[in-house]
Amino acid sequence: MSPTATVSVPDSAVLKPGSLILITGVLGYIGAHLADQLLLRGYKVRGVVRKPADWLLEIFDSKYGKATLETWFLADLTDEEGLSKAMQASDVSFSPDPNVVIPIAVNLATTALKAAAKASSVQRFVLTSSSAAASVCVPNTPRTITASSWADGSIEQARQPGPYTPDRGMSTYGASKALAEQAIWNWAKENKSRDLVVNTVLPDFNLGLPISPEHQGWPSSRIFGYAEPKNANGILRRYKELYPNREFADEDPEEGEDLGVKTG
Repeated sequence: MSPTATVSVPDSAVLKPGSLILITGVLGYIGAHLADQLLLRGYKVRGVVRKPADWLLEIFDSKYGKATLETWFLADLTDEEGLSKAMQASDVSFSPDPNVVIPIAVNLATTALKAAAKASSVQRFVLTSSSAAASVCVPNTPRTITASSWADGSIEQARQPGPYTPDRGMSTYGASKALAEQAIWNWAKENKSRDLVVNTVLPDFNLGLPISPEHQGWPSSRIFGYAEPKNANGILRRYKELYPNREFADEDPEEGEDLGVKTG
């Protein structure tokens, strides 16, 4: 019996407490919190890991009792056969996928879904996507978001040729989430081999303490908030872009530029 009081689960829940739920990325911020909430509600969790996870086992063993969480080592999350074996006897799978490289994001998402489809015990597949997959945030511009909305602007920007400067990171991230999710839905539509229900969750912004600050937080270090070379003219241009209806001073053609480069 868990030493922590279990949170009740609605009677309408498809999966009842005691069901085994598989999570990829269980060592990450969202994955670990997801495991914690499932264990709190009386579910069993199998976490797919790419490195030892003794610290997470110790935390959950002391909190919920032995054998509530088990880990399955898999060096390559694109190994469909390995994922399929990990999913045997589990009832649902979650795949938090933080990668920003589009081919990797699509491959990881579809591989996880294919593996879930091969495991006959899996009833539900849930992909953790992102709100960035459905819409591009444009300040002060009303927009309507529906279940069929996609971040087409991010996809278009991500497909533009280089240079790939830091300011393109958000559009690449949104495109990777959108295309990975689209690949999931396309595969599910084309491969209705059995009664596997597919869902995607699109969280927006996540804050809070990690399960283990010691293992998931950042070590003591100097953190450089550097992005690119800068000078006063560049800052002035940013203000002009943000406030096109305001008047600003002209740029100084003799203004120097900070060319310092952070390495290591």
